[in-house]
Amino acid sequence: MIFRHPDIPELTSRCRQGTVILVSAPFYSEEGLQWILPSNESAVEFWTRLNPHDWAVGVSDPPALLRYLDEIGEDRVSLRVHRALHAKIYQVDGDWAWIGSPNLTRSAFTSNIELVAELDAAESRLLENFVEDLRSSLKEISLATLRSFIDVTKDAIDQFDDARFFETEDFKAAVALADEVLAPNPTLRPSDKLPALEDFVAFIEPLRGDVPSVVRDHHSNESGQNRQGHVRQSYYALFLFLTNPRGSRLVEELGMCDLDVYPTLPPDFLNTWVRFLDDNASHHNDHIGYSFSVLRNILPERMGGYLTAGGGAIGTFTRMVPLVARFCVSKH
Repeated sequence: MIFRHPDIPELTSRCRQGTVILVSAPFYSEEGLQWILPSNESAVEFWTRLNPHDWAVGVSDPPALLRYLDEIGEDRVSLRVHRALHAKIYQVDGDWAWIGSPNLTRSAFTSNIELVAELDAAESRLLENFVEDLRSSLKEISLATLRSFIDVTKDAIDQFDDARFFETEDFKAAVALADEVLAPNPTLRPSDKLPALEDFVAFIEPLRGDVPSVVRDHHSNESGQNRQGHVRQSYYALFLFLTNPRGSRLVEELGMCDLDVYPTLPPDFLNTWVRFLDDNASHHNDHIGYSFSVLRNILPERMGGYLTAGGGAIGTFTRMVPLVARFCVSKH
């Protein structure tokens, strides 16, 4: 293994000579895609993110990716995606690889301070086990699905001007449509028999302390912070999670968590919750007024959302976890 700076000619040459190319790049540009053009007989596996926020701010370019994959030919490409992908891998034929910090962009390969570890044949083969493990966590999608994602989000992306646009109804609708394309078959089914949000608010009314007080304030908007939607979306999603087989095993433990401003949640809560949210990303109930896509649009990546910067609804959501768990326990 040697450490070095990423180099465009080296990457291009390796890809031209290879037969099986794997690239994992959360961020990429149209120019960067041209550095990994294979020969006419080569196959390409490309891992990335399909995050409407990324596209809006210009760190990814799904239309360019579609053109690139179309040019190679669908029979020679495999596209895998994950909302929170961060791994950067450039591997050719399983006997040469770079792993490190650079995304597939000009700034990463020229002006940024980036580092790659270059692996020889033996070391690259050792990487294979890790690659297989990562591959199982990503979802393979067709070029038709990528095209549909572009079609349902492009008009909203074209309107983007600054971060405030992420809170507009046009962008929220685009995210919901994108989730319909990427996660079309949620395991949850709409139900109008869920306990109303007002029942939950009545349950926490007698509870004393800063956390119940903050949640009540956000619900009533007494302080004018306009976080009523944060409470609504968090409540219904958490209730569904904690009454689902995945989350129900955690409900008693979560219900015993201290009602702190930053509660300490069980270690396996986060992974279980994120998998649940990813699998049910398109779930919604218009009659009751909740949508997992709306929640994903205001949660950070580590909580299963789309935000790559800023807190969004994370404060409200985290504080509500033990409160909703206690409410669920009270219903049984």
